[in-house]
Amino acid sequence: MSQLTVEKILEFARKKCNINDYMPDIEKKYPNRSWVCTVVNTLIEDDLSAFIAETLREKETKIVMKKKLAVNAIPEIADLFKNSVTRSHDNCKFYQYIRNERRRTYKEISSENNAKAEEIEELVKAKNDLEEMMVAMSNEHECYKRAKSDEKACSRMSQEEAKEEIDHEDSDRMS
Repeated sequence: MSQLTVEKILEFARKKCNINDYMPDIEKKYPNRSWVCTVVNTLIEDDLSAFIAETLREKETKIVMKKKLAVNAIPEIADLFKNSVTRSHDNCKFYQYIRNERRRTYKEISSENNAKAEEIEELVKAKNDLEEMMVAMSNEHECYKRAKSDEKACSRMSQEEAKEEIDHEDSDRMS
């Protein structure tokens, strides 16, 4: 992109932040444009995106005016072309694939990912709570089963003790 020079990027960045603190000493030669863009993007991401989009619009407008490419079109059809992703043709048939949604920004994607991560954390926490409850219920069930079996054992023993006492009393009477 010939209009987006390192000088213009630095000039823009100087208006938004103190870019000189992050740049090497520039005496004769500017750093690589992609490196400068990376540094500026790190500092002021949204502003840089808007600046690049504006620069592209200006360049497109100049090309359209210079080559007389402007066409009068119905606004709805023009919007379809603006929103299209690709255009192709095959055997004189024209195909256009339309993007219904705009591209999401990095911040939007990050916030969606953070929301998903929080949701997953909540689900994991709920799963762990349920597992703890299941273990507790299982332990209570085991205790209940033991208590029931102990109760039966106690009642059996008391029945046997009662028989022994009766037998013992009977033997005492007979003697």
